[in-house]
Amino acid sequence: MLITVYLDLVFLINFVANMIVLVITCRLMRQRMKLVRIILGAGFGAVILLPLVIRPGMLVGVKGIIIFVGTGIGTVYIALGKEGGLMKKWCLSTTIMVLMGGIISSVKYKLPVTYMDIYTLLCLLFFSGIVVFILVNHILEKKKVMNNVYRVILCHDGKNISEKMYLDTGNLLWDPLFDKPAIILSEEVVERLLSKEEKMFVKRYIHEKVFGSSEALLLHKQKDICFHEVAYESVGKTSGKLLCFLMDEVVIVNDGKWLTKQPVAVVDDALFCKKEYKGLLFLNDV
Repeated sequence: MLITVYLDLVFLINFVANMIVLVITCRLMRQRMKLVRIILGAGFGAVILLPLVIRPGMLVGVKGIIIFVGTGIGTVYIALGKEGGLMKKWCLSTTIMVLMGGIISSVKYKLPVTYMDIYTLLCLLFFSGIVVFILVNHILEKKKVMNNVYRVILCHDGKNISEKMYLDTGNLLWDPLFDKPAIILSEEVVERLLSKEEKMFVKRYIHEKVFGSSEALLLHKQKDICFHEVAYESVGKTSGKLLCFLMDEVVIVNDGKWLTKQPVAVVDDALFCKKEYKGLLFLNDV
């Protein structure tokens, strides 16, 4: 049986596939995109594969693995360079290519016709690229969050509770009264550590946003925990104030670090809705 292979179509398909994979890799690596280099890299990978289409036996065995890996690394090196880890980029791009191939194969299997024209295949390449980008980006973001989540033991007034807190490297809430960075905890966590009258004081502040200094002085342990307000400013949001107090100890389990008499700012539980953590640490803390 005679099979006709159109090298121009093979080149086009491989070139588009390489372009999509390289652009996705570049975006996921948060690297500045240089279109000329990506085009050159995609072209290099597509051209190298043309002789292999005519002689597929070259891809068999150890020799085939070396050609496949070498072509992939060369393509990534030309398009994205080696800064940030060449092997890391190659592994990511290979994973993306495999995932795209799996999606295309599963879609082709479900199509009612066995014949697929070039336009359908190109559409599938773009579709699979979008799906893989969303999937891998979600996984990487999830991993990034998990890498910045610390287990923390909060010790206050004889009570010890364990919580997960997120290391927020972009913001710093400073308590000028004690000249320390303040951590942020949800109201729900704070209430588990405070006395009944202190819980009522915190709840009233959260809902009314009014600091009753005279009322605070009447609290049994105000001298030790020192309820006060700290100013904050968020990007894109109006400035305001948060209720703050001193916690006896905060133990960051991951690093074995102890923070004594640590300022803690209280926020509404809604800030941590559907999140795995209930508080924010800051870079100075860990």
